Parts: sequence; structure tokens; C-alpha cells
Amino acid sequence: QELDKNDVSQLMKQQVELQDKIAKKQRMISDKEKQVEKKEDSYKETEGKQKDYLQKKELTVDEIEDKFLEMDEIFQILSFDEHSFMKDELQKSLDQVYSFDTISQQVSNMKEHVVQGIEILEKEKTESQKYEDLQVKHYNEEKVKKQLEREQIVLQEQEAQVKSEWIEKFYQWNRKNKELTLLEEMQQRIVTEIETFTQEKDFSDVKDLVRKERNRKEQEVKTTLFDAERQQKEQQEQVTILETTLQEWLDQKDPEPVRDEVVQKNREWLKSQNIPYEPFYKVLDFTEQCSEQQRNRLEEALLKMGLLDALVVPGNYKEQVLAFREGHSDTYIFSDGAWLEKNITEFLDVTMESADIVFYQEITNLLQTIGISTEGSTRLSENGFQIGNLYGTLAGNYEATFIGVKARAEFREKKIKELQGQLQLSKMELARMEDFVKELRTSLKCLDEEFLTFPKEVDIKLAVRQSYDCTIRLENQLSIVETIELEMQEQEKLLREVRLEAAEICRHVYVRKNLQDFKEAKIELEEYDKSLIELKALHEKYLQILEMLQNIQEQLEEQLYDLDELRYDLNNQNRECRHLQSD
Repeated sequence: QELDKNDVSQLMKQQVELQDKIAKKQRMISDKEKQVEKKEDSYKETEGKQKDYLQKKELTVDEIEDKFLEMDEIFQILSFDEHSFMKDELQKSLDQVYSFDTISQQVSNMKEHVVQGIEILEKEKTESQKYEDLQVKHYNEEKVKKQLEREQIVLQEQEAQVKSEWIEKFYQWNRKNKELTLLEEMQQRIVTEIETFTQEKDFSDVKDLVRKERNRKEQEVKTTLFDAERQQKEQQEQVTILETTLQEWLDQKDPEPVRDEVVQKNREWLKSQNIPYEPFYKVLDFTEQCSEQQRNRLEEALLKMGLLDALVVPGNYKEQVLAFREGHSDTYIFSDGAWLEKNITEFLDVTMESADIVFYQEITNLLQTIGISTEGSTRLSENGFQIGNLYGTLAGNYEATFIGVKARAEFREKKIKELQGQLQLSKMELARMEDFVKELRTSLKCLDEEFLTFPKEVDIKLAVRQSYDCTIRLENQLSIVETIELEMQEQEKLLREVRLEAAEICRHVYVRKNLQDFKEAKIELEEYDKSLIELKALHEKYLQILEMLQNIQEQLEEQLYDLDELRYDLNNQNRECRHLQSD
């Protein structure tokens, strides 16, 4: 019984242990079932993801194809064959990693060429515009130059016409002049100065030539006028002297010899002293038998001897009259000498009208002291005279005029007629000189007037100035045109270089040498570059999807493996559990 109890106890213990095993196993089965269920759910979820990514893959492929189609339409201006090569390569190996560096570099290079092309074409446009502007400017300035050339021709012709008219006026002026007439040489010199007159010259130089000639002639006239006025003055003085002399002769009833002032002063003194005196010639007269030659010789001798006008004074006044008186001088004759047998009484008679018999007798005695041959210390001869040791000869051309009343009257009348004739001639000469002086003064005035009417330079200076200004403007314009032409040459050279550079750029990008085409090509490249980036992103996305699908497939395979393992374990657990339950 005790054994039975042990066996029962052992059996019950075994039964309990078995129940525990079964319960534990069942719990394990339950856990496995949960794991299988969970794994199955995870697998289904992964399958869902796989389906989603497969759809994404198809969509991405469609997007890539659309992007290709879009990129195919981008290039309308630019020829970019690299796109086709890239497209073919990418489509053939879409599932593979693709390097876009080459196509990107090609786009970058092409874009760089296009940008350079735009820059050079813009530069060409700018330089072309500059060249066109220079052409327009050159055309306008050339037009101005031609206008100035025509204007210069007109002004030069006008200048020549004005100069010609001035020269004609100058010739007319010279022909019309009475005083300021220029010689042919001077005329030609002035004409040459006018013909070659320029803005740099001074018209006063031309006028100075005339002024010098005027001054020369004026000096000649003034010199002549000075001499003429001097001669006129002298002639006027001569007329005055002749008038005075004539009046004196008219007033003077009895002619007298010319006397010094001291002699006149002395005779005034004698009158004031009531001293009687008579000039020797006044108390004499020639005898009838005296010939004209003898009269002339005798009076000439008495004149040269100083006796003709010597004073005959009564002897009792001798001492008084011979006394010294300063400023007084005279010649006296007294009858102190010895009587000569042959004396001048043969030729001369005393014609004194004085009532003083004594004085009359003294004069008579005086005549007897003057010899007419070889006797006496005072004597006369046919050819000369002697006064003591003083001898003299006669010229023989003297005409007796003072001895004798009749002779003096005839001399007075002759002298008056002579003076009247001289006065008339002098007045005629004075009138001629006055006319000459007046004529000279008129000549001076005429010189000034003719000089003042010298043709004015206003028209010439204006014409020359206008022509000169036009010439200066033309020279400046020629310089402007020349400068523009040089600028055009430089600009044309620069434009050729720019165009060659532009042609070289076009050769690289296969685009027409047109700025707008290049700008559109740049837009196309920028759009293509943007699309290329998007394509790259799509391809990367596509590769990511492929990678994700691969990962999902790997997950599915792992999950399926895990699920198989779990199911296998679960089946084993179920068999074990059934086996335990059967025990």
C-alpha cells in the first residue's frame, strides 16, 4: 500500500509535471502563434510597401520619360547633341548609377561659350552702335565741312570782290587827288598790300604808306610855305619900305643923301643950337659949260671925298661944332685953305639963297681952295681926287643927282617913278607870293582832306574777317572730321576684331551670330540645366526606389524565412503538445 501510495504520489507528481509541461507548451504555442501572426502582419505590410514602391517606380519612370520628352523640346535654337547621347545611355542603364558630371560639364561649357557669345555680341552691338554713331556724326560733320567749304569759296570770292572794288576806289581816289597823288610804284605797293591783306595784317600799315607820302609832301609844302611866308614877309617889308621910302620922297621936296643916325642926330643938334649950316651940295650948281660926264665925275669925287654932304658952317662956329659930343658925328668944310688958281669954280657956282653975305663969301672962298689940276692938297681930277696924302679913283658909273636944284628935282621925280615902279612890282610880287602862300595852305588843307578821303578799310576788314573766321571754322571742322575718321578707323578695327571673336564663339556653339538667338540659347541652356538637375533628382529618386524595393524584397525574404521558421517551430510545438496530451 505504501508502495502504491508512492506510486500514486509519483504518478500524480508526474501528472502534475505533465500538466505543467502541457500548459507551458501551450503558452509557448500561444506565443509562437502570436509571433507568426505578427510576422504575417509585418510581411503583409512589407508587401504593401513593395507594391507602393513598385507604383512609385513606375511613376518615376514615367516622370523620367516625361522629363526626357520635355528636355527634347528645350533646344530650338541651340544644337546640343550631347543630350541625345546622354538620353540613350541613361535609358539603357536606367537601373544603374549614372554620372551626370560629363553632361553637366558640357552644359556648363556650352553655357560659358554662350555667355561669352552674348558678351561679345553685346560688345559687337555696342561697338557697332558706336561705329554707326560715328558714321552719323561723320556724315553730319562732313556736311558741315562741305557747307563751310562752299561758304569759304563764297567769302573768298566776296573778299576778292571787295578788295577789287577797294583797289578801283583807290585808283579813282588817286586820280581825283590834286596834291596827294601817289607814284606808280607806291600805287602798286599799296595794291599788293591790299591783294595780300589778311587777318594777321594791320590796315594801318597800308595807311601808313599813304601817311608817309602825305607827311613827305606836307613837309615839302610846309618847307616851301615857310620859305614862301618868309619871302612874303620880306616882300611885305620891302613893300612897306618902298611905300615908306616913296612917301618920304613924296614928302621930301628936295632929295637928300642917305645919312647915318649920328649925322642926323648931330644936325638936329645944330638946329637946336641955331647954328647956321648948309650941306655942301645944296649951295652949288654946275656951270653951263660943264658937260654931263664932268658933272657925274665931279659929284662922284665930292661924294667919295666926303664933301658932297659935308656941312658948310660959318667960321665963327668952327670951334663949337668941332667939339666932341658923344653920339654925334658929321663932316664939316671950312674956307681956311689957300686959294688956288685952278679950282672947281670953273665947274660949280654958289647958288645959296641965304641973305648972309658973309656966309656966301665963305662958301665962295671955300670953292677956291679946291683945286682941279695938280695944285693944292685938296684937288679933283677927271679920274680921281686927293685929300692931302689920301688919293682916290673914280668908278665912272655914277650919275649926278644932288648938285643943282634942277638935278635934284629930276632925281626926285626919277626916284619917285623908280620907287613907284619898284613898289608896283613889289606889290605884284607880294600878291603873287600871297597867292602862292594861299595856294600852299590850300595844298596843306587839300592834303589833309585827300588823306581823310582815303578809301576806308571797313569793308575789307569785314570781308577778310569773315573769310578768316570761316577758314578757322573750316580748319577746326577739318580737324573734327579727321579726328572722327581716325576714330572710325580705330572703331572699325575694333569691330572687326570683335566680329572675328564673335564668329569664333559661334563656331563653338553652332548658333547664328545673332544676339537674340544667343540670349534664347542661354535661356535654353539654363532651362536644360534646370531640367538636368531635375532629371538627376528623378534618377536618384528612381535609384533610391530600386534600392528601397531591393531592401523590401530582402525584408520580405527575411520575413518569409522568419515566418517559415516560426511556423516550423509552431508545428513542432503543436506536435510536442499533442504528444504530451496523448501521454
